[in-house]
Amino acid sequence: MKNPNPLDYKYLRRTLDVKLLQFKSTAELELETQFIGQERALEAVSFGIGIQNQGYNMFAMGLQE
Repeated sequence: MKNPNPLDYKYLRRTLDVKLLQFKSTAELELETQFIGQERALEAVSFGIGIQNQGYNMFAMGLQE
């Protein structure tokens, strides 16, 4: 079987042309009060905090603002 070609690092992240954005600063944006696209995560957290038995833990990680 032939070895695959190495992936160029340039393909490992997405880029965005900031000229396409319709604002100059995020201060211009309205504050969101709902989670968008996180239904599974919210269900998992709801399930985790609903467990009434001892010995269960929850671990969450993400970007810190």
